[in-house]
Amino acid sequence: TETPKVAFTSDGGVALQRGLSAAGVASRAPETVGALVDRLEDNASEALAWEDGGNWRSFTWAEYVAQVRAAARAMIALGLAPTQGVGIVGFNSKEWLIADLGAVLAGGFASGIYSTNGPDAVQYVLEHSRAALVVVEGKGQLDKVRSVAGALPGLKAAVVWGDAGSDLSALGPSAPVLAWDAFLASAPADGGPLAARVAAQESGHCCTLIYTSGTTGRPKAVMISHDNVTWVVASFAEFVRFGKAPGGRERLVSYLPLSHIAAQAIDIYAGLVTVGRSVGCGPVVNAATLFFARPDALKGTLKATLQHVRPTVFFGVPRVWEKFAEALQAVGASTTGVKKKLSTWAKKVALAKYREGRADAAAGAYAGLLGGALTAAERTFAMVILKKVHAAIGLDRAHFLFTGAAPIASSTLEYFGSLGLVVNEAFGMSEVAGPAAVTLNEYYAPGYCGPAVPGVEIKLDHVAGRDKPGEGEVCFRGRSVMLGYLRDDGKTREAVDADGWNHSGDTGALVPFGAGAAPMLKITGRIKELLITAGGENVPPVPIEDALKSLLPGVSTAVVVGDKLKFLSVLFTLKQQQNDATGSFDDVLVGAAKDVNPAVTSAKDAENDAVWRKACQTAIDAYNDTAVSSAQKVQKFAILPLDFSQNTGELTPTLKLKRAAVVEKYGFQLKKIY
Repeated sequence: TETPKVAFTSDGGVALQRGLSAAGVASRAPETVGALVDRLEDNASEALAWEDGGNWRSFTWAEYVAQVRAAARAMIALGLAPTQGVGIVGFNSKEWLIADLGAVLAGGFASGIYSTNGPDAVQYVLEHSRAALVVVEGKGQLDKVRSVAGALPGLKAAVVWGDAGSDLSALGPSAPVLAWDAFLASAPADGGPLAARVAAQESGHCCTLIYTSGTTGRPKAVMISHDNVTWVVASFAEFVRFGKAPGGRERLVSYLPLSHIAAQAIDIYAGLVTVGRSVGCGPVVNAATLFFARPDALKGTLKATLQHVRPTVFFGVPRVWEKFAEALQAVGASTTGVKKKLSTWAKKVALAKYREGRADAAAGAYAGLLGGALTAAERTFAMVILKKVHAAIGLDRAHFLFTGAAPIASSTLEYFGSLGLVVNEAFGMSEVAGPAAVTLNEYYAPGYCGPAVPGVEIKLDHVAGRDKPGEGEVCFRGRSVMLGYLRDDGKTREAVDADGWNHSGDTGALVPFGAGAAPMLKITGRIKELLITAGGENVPPVPIEDALKSLLPGVSTAVVVGDKLKFLSVLFTLKQQQNDATGSFDDVLVGAAKDVNPAVTSAKDAENDAVWRKACQTAIDAYNDTAVSSAQKVQKFAILPLDFSQNTGELTPTLKLKRAAVVEKYGFQLKKIY
């Protein structure tokens, strides 16, 4: 691949041209979002679907495009200038997507804001992006904007979808509040100004700002260009054979926060980039329908949506897969008789072949799941049984399942393997516009994030004394690398070097699987999360945490602590019942946590229970027997009262662990340990 030309801009207004390769995926002609919208203006396939009063309604691509253009014309009429932000706050909906693409077509920067953010965080994004407009869901989000509007003199209007309440008074002397339908109706009929904006856009211009979820400090605004996101989505779609569904008709579910790059790549761009054509050598995508889940999806209703939609491709963060596994295991535990025997046999067969397929992959012979030595009759019979389980969670039509955004326990992956389901692992980040590496159904090894997405280069930047032999900071290069951080040249230059390599901040290894096969990426830790003990040894906590969770299935989360301390300790949370109303957890043990000591039903009681403490210590001892050094052995532990959630402050909106927040919040328990 030709070395990209690198230039940075702090305001996103300069077209940056990445070097194109002479051949292959990286030579694909750049496209703007506007050009992709134009090509679907007459497409009659189903684009979006949503629940309305218990019934499902939908838009064709032609209807969707018409509303996107109306939104763009209305935004221009309200005073949106090129490179100004358009903040969007609310749960996933057709309005969210229409506002996002409308902002891009109008030349603005679509800027998603997590719906759980408080007024101060909303103000920060609107201020930092120099937002001229904000589009919000309902009265609650409007009230947040109204409370900080006095500090946002550049804000020209607010648009509200859903229940806006009775107060639609202006935010200020020249900042009206418009209901969604009135906003679309205000769009001028003259499309000339919009056409001029679209024509002026180049593939290297910024189109979207992704504000990092901020596990520490203020979020940075990642500038994503038209080419960044459209190119990487096309490359990823070709790689995973998007369009493989029967009739080339894909079905997707939108439920993860659209402020996150993974959700945007799948929900906004997968269909836009692929529908109506074959991407590269992939199959023709005749349709890609996005179904919106209910706002309480992560509080328990996602399963019902999946059962209705039966998606063909599904992405879940690790916490989602873990909750699915817990629910299925609870059902399995209550099954009896012949049904129990058959399901146990089928899972045993599937797990054996899953592990065999993994070994085949390591040897370079990719038999795939349920391949190898199984007879056709055995394979068919096992899958007949397991397909009922797939249908129970709405995944019986899925041809590609994957996870990412945080580490996932190998025990969770193996559980789904025992059901005949490969949950592929992907690695990506906002700074590379989404996915950079992913396993495939036929080239797969748990704990590895797969080979690079075609057109993306990966290298390891090894630092002696910090990294183990064969490991280093994972770096990416290619057309998906961001333009930079908005108005932060210093941080940009820290993240992307003069040769165009994006430094991820994660450490990893590249492991060959079979002769001639592309090496697989394995993430081994995060540089900023490395614990440096009082003795000066670097300890990556994630592998230890994963090992402990695998050894003690009743544990939901393990957090290893030991930075600047004499020894390592671990904080455990147990698997507990989630409160559907709040998304937080009640102190009622569920799943494998109930099995440790059936007489103990709460974490409060487990904390000092002899059986529980012995189980925790046994798991720690088993891990310590395999620890690579004495400094990486865990000496003490504590059981925390409640599992982690976003509401209680330990997780980000994308369900990543906020390690520093955990250490601060549970300082009392740590003080007792140390």
